[in-house]
Amino acid sequence: MILNDAIRDKIRRLCESNKISEYELAKRSGVKRNSISNFMNIKSRYLKLATLIKIISVFDLSLSSFFSDPIFQDIRGI
Repeated sequence: MILNDAIRDKIRRLCESNKISEYELAKRSGVKRNSISNFMNIKSRYLKLATLIKIISVFDLSLSSFFSDPIFQDIRGI
């Protein structure tokens, strides 16, 4: 799995388990909905680290706890 795909999957699972829509995620994180939507729908391949930090803060997660998910264990290059 590629890192960006794993990040998308993890964000998607966090939203589903917390019953948060992309709109609500944007509102709570302060990230433009377009930015979230473009990344989640692969219109934008990359997400800035600062943006990821804003998004995961909605779920009260640090970068280390976000990336500790087993989905990130078998990441390969782009």
